[in-house]
Amino acid sequence: MEILASNNQSFYEQLIRIVLQSIAQAHTNDLKSIFKFLSYILLIEDSLQIKRLQLAFEGINESGSGDNCQHFTGLYSLIRTSIESEQRRAYQTVKFLINLSNRNSSCKDYFSSTAMQWEFAINWLKQQMQTSWQWSPAQNVSNEDTDTRSFQRTRSAQFTLEQAQSLLQQTTTSNNDTSTNELMELNDTQSQSSSQSTLVGID
Repeated sequence: MEILASNNQSFYEQLIRIVLQSIAQAHTNDLKSIFKFLSYILLIEDSLQIKRLQLAFEGINESGSGDNCQHFTGLYSLIRTSIESEQRRAYQTVKFLINLSNRNSSCKDYFSSTAMQWEFAINWLKQQMQTSWQWSPAQNVSNEDTDTRSFQRTRSAQFTLEQAQSLLQQTTTSNNDTSTNELMELNDTQSQSSSQSTLVGID
């Protein structure tokens, strides 16, 4: 699989489309194995890794006519729609995102750069952990293999939330550092310009 998908855009595009369709339609009890398969594709480290991540999570929305028109939703959109109807599907997708970020630096960088597109999901998960009445670690209840569509408040979900919040915090800190550095550079440039203007006036 890695040999077929590595640096082969046409192949991985078709494969990811099929996998995403399965994720959207499969029973939530079957999602764990499908996400595991998708992780093999997205963790391949080559020049097209970020392209595969973008395709899987952001989808394609290109205008055109006939065969030139391409559109399918990615996992970010799936999370948003599943929050209303199938919370376990939404949660498992969030968990998949966090697992990828923990396993690969390129994945982590990608999710950091697109944090605004999935931050809503973490806010939802945080709310669920605070308000959901189910708390069942002793009963071995899981969000991956139960018959209910509703979210279950488990220790695994709490750990996923903590990992997601940590990633968001790192992203916020990094963005603040970048903004601070840019502001300092701007101030330095303005100071230099002011000094040069003063010298010209003296001459």
